Amino acid sequence: MKKSISLLCVLLSVFFAFSCTAELPASAAYNYYKINVAEHTQEEIAAYIAEHNFDVYAFDEYDEDPSDSAPYKYGVLSDKTLNNALNIVNAIRYCAGLQEVQLDDSYATISQAACVCNSANGGLSHKPKRPEGMDDEFYNNALTGAGQSNLCMGYGSLSRGVVYAWTSDGDTRNRDVLGHRRWVLYPQMGVTYFGACDRYNSMYVWDGSNYTASETGIAWPAKNTPVELFDDRAPWCISFAAPYKPDGEDNIPINISNTTVKVESLTEDKVWFFSENESDGDFYFDRGGYGLPCCVIFAPKDIIVTAGKKYRVTISSPIGDLTYTVDFFDHESVEKPLLGDVTGDKNITTADALVVLRHVVGIKLLDNDMIAVADVNKNNRVNTADALLIQRYTLGIETHCDIGKPIEQASACTQ
Repeated sequence: MKKSISLLCVLLSVFFAFSCTAELPASAAYNYYKINVAEHTQEEIAAYIAEHNFDVYAFDEYDEDPSDSAPYKYGVLSDKTLNNALNIVNAIRYCAGLQEVQLDDSYATISQAACVCNSANGGLSHKPKRPEGMDDEFYNNALTGAGQSNLCMGYGSLSRGVVYAWTSDGDTRNRDVLGHRRWVLYPQMGVTYFGACDRYNSMYVWDGSNYTASETGIAWPAKNTPVELFDDRAPWCISFAAPYKPDGEDNIPINISNTTVKVESLTEDKVWFFSENESDGDFYFDRGGYGLPCCVIFAPKDIIVTAGKKYRVTISSPIGDLTYTVDFFDHESVEKPLLGDVTGDKNITTADALVVLRHVVGIKLLDNDMIAVADVNKNNRVNTADALLIQRYTLGIETHCDIGKPIEQASACTQ
């Protein structure tokens, strides 16, 4: 016990000596035209997906079957199907650097009603006509759900619809706007829900409950994007927010006539240019009310996206150049993080223990995905005990924990 206390004292003394060089706060300047989302490494994304497992090709399952003929029935999707779709949405948002959304079953009825009504009509509409024999309450729920949701038909399942319909938006009717994608990637969305009936699916998107979200620039594909979550037929885009001006004055200083885009392959000898007059693929600019209101859209012609390919994107406009890279990778082949390796350098040292201590005392909090890596005793808390265990491990002292093992193989400490 005395040895443990002395180790902790040493750690704390080193910590306070280290932390005296305080980090400077971020600039107070607020630039709406930059990518200002959280950045996650390929290892972090792979770990997130491993923890929030999903199947893009899963079929829809019901606890209660819907009916698209009189007497109409809403139906109830299974928790398995709902959570699978939610995990896909959140994986996409995580890659893009946004916060998770949660299921809110208060939208279950309107989500199902929208799908049942469209299925009964045999067509897709945000303002569906009333099917014969549908009562007022059911129809009003269908109108609300259809008007406040992403909709799709014919994609085979809800999970495929999330990736290949709404996030892709690559079909000819949507590629110049990408409205569904912009809702999936809306920073202020805090909750969602899903619906399904036969070939029809819905995702509730008209939510702004995450009102503290501050992201004003979002790229898709993101800086690190799993190939499983990107359809290479889909356009690329970057969406911006814009400062509100109550006088109605034009508050977006960029448009299709003064903005150009260059996409350079960093793994092949290929370059694509986009401008209003001439482009190597589709080029659009949209200012509609879908998620973030200002969207630069470009689709590199004949591009084939595979794991290992890397690109540099440069957007030039009157407000300057914005450059970022896009790395496509196979998340299943990424080496998983090690329990206790909170610095991510594949080595477990005193530096990892110090990072945990900085988190514990509130100097620099760990990202959510690193909490599980830091919780080396697997008790769902990160505290000084974890820092001490990491330090004991670096000194070769038995910890009875799985420190140093891939996180998905690690279990609770033994006595």
